[in-house]
Amino acid sequence: MVEITEKDIVNFEKDGVIKIEGAISLNQLEELDHALTAQYLARRKLISKLVSGDSLYLGKTNVWKTDAFFLKFVQQQMFIDLAVKLLKSSRINLLQDIIFVKSANSRQNFVWHHDQIYAPIHGKMVVSFWMATENVTLHNGGLQFIKGSHRWTENISTPPLTPVSKILPQYWLRRKTSNLNSKTVENSDSYSKDNVVSFDLKRGDLLAFQGKVKHRSGPNWSDKIDRRGYVIRYTGDDIKYNPHPDTGVAYQFWNPKLSAGEKMKGPLFPLLYEDSQYLKIESDGPEKGRIWSVLHNKILALRSKPIVN
Repeated sequence: MVEITEKDIVNFEKDGVIKIEGAISLNQLEELDHALTAQYLARRKLISKLVSGDSLYLGKTNVWKTDAFFLKFVQQQMFIDLAVKLLKSSRINLLQDIIFVKSANSRQNFVWHHDQIYAPIHGKMVVSFWMATENVTLHNGGLQFIKGSHRWTENISTPPLTPVSKILPQYWLRRKTSNLNSKTVENSDSYSKDNVVSFDLKRGDLLAFQGKVKHRSGPNWSDKIDRRGYVIRYTGDDIKYNPHPDTGVAYQFWNPKLSAGEKMKGPLFPLLYEDSQYLKIESDGPEKGRIWSVLHNKILALRSKPIVN
């Protein structure tokens, strides 16, 4: 059982990110590594080149929806308990899971950004658990964070568009959410360089970070080690469904069956925990006609009035 202290919770709230050592067992690591490698990496090169411009980089979202292993993995009590404590929430929903792989020699680079800008949600209670099946350092594509940046009043715009994303409905009539782009962040006085932190991860460690903390990752300069990573994102009590024009395409491929302002629930954001009870979810399988789902959700986002404080 993984335990975190009150100091860990305070640091999570203050800095927006903490490292939790030894959270994933050796057996789980081997199973996770096998699932990442056998199911996805062998077929990645052409698709990854089209999507990201780098055949050595793979990003795949919502794998829990179509893969039984990941469906079970995201429901582990350990992750839910950690989310409950860090978010101080009585309710936990699944937001998303993603495979992130930077193979040896991948030059894929991600500038300063935060993840919550892509999600069709409103609220503050979001936590991501980022884990790797290999040791991770800055040299092979580890993450950097700006401590405390989740408490900034400004937003931050999205990273540069990938080749495929430029032609998807996500970017039709695209609305800029902020004038604070990644270049502005890099050159601003909003933070001290002393506030930029990174964490060397051993196999089994994980990072827990808040949905709006600013982070980035650079190339994998190693010529031997693949940085195989996996992240699960959970939400807490205050999160409501809030479609908007900057919602990421990955969320639009599925029908959430929610209206703006509703609490998170349903087939895309299933409830995993409420009032001390753990709830089991089952996959409803791949949906048909996904392009129509994208169009429908895009129209909904453009028509919906964003929730404001």
